[in-house]
Amino acid sequence: MSDKLPVILPFGKYKGQPIEVLKQDESYANWLSNQDWFREKYLKHHTIIINNFQEPSETPAHNSLQVLFLDEDFCYKFFKTMYPTIEDNYIEDLIQSPLFEYKGIDVLLAHLWNGTPDGIYCAVEIKPQVGDDYPAVLRQMKSNGSNILFLESYTGQGATLAQFIKTFELSDIKVIFKHEVDRVKLED
Repeated sequence: MSDKLPVILPFGKYKGQPIEVLKQDESYANWLSNQDWFREKYLKHHTIIINNFQEPSETPAHNSLQVLFLDEDFCYKFFKTMYPTIEDNYIEDLIQSPLFEYKGIDVLLAHLWNGTPDGIYCAVEIKPQVGDDYPAVLRQMKSNGSNILFLESYTGQGATLAQFIKTFELSDIKVIFKHEVDRVKLED
């Protein structure tokens, strides 16, 4: 017999039942874990769901996008995608080493002009694919301070691509697709 008492759900459709019932209801577990009130009021329950009942958020697809930021040419092209009119001489040799998994941010890039703290701050959230769950992604980014969403594709049905991008723009978050970065040509 286990010494540990089961963690009981104190509300909702599974009120009074052990939290393990959420293993069988993935959509409810996902919805619940994305609710700010749940995370704030029931941190222990939230942590159990995140650590035990959900797919890991960092997949090989996520990791392959994240390691692109180790390449200086990619970072240069990323900045040119973000700021197409920026002069090349401002970004050459000024891209700092990226920070990974910094305070909940997937990649943190800093671009400094002439060694001063004035410049460009890029806190990048990486999602290989975003669908109709994009409001949860937006909430996550607002909570960790990310200002750029970097992804390969949008697959949502409830909003058009333009509406999806506009939703993030209204929160001062820029959406950048990998194919946009790939199109940037490097000068010799």
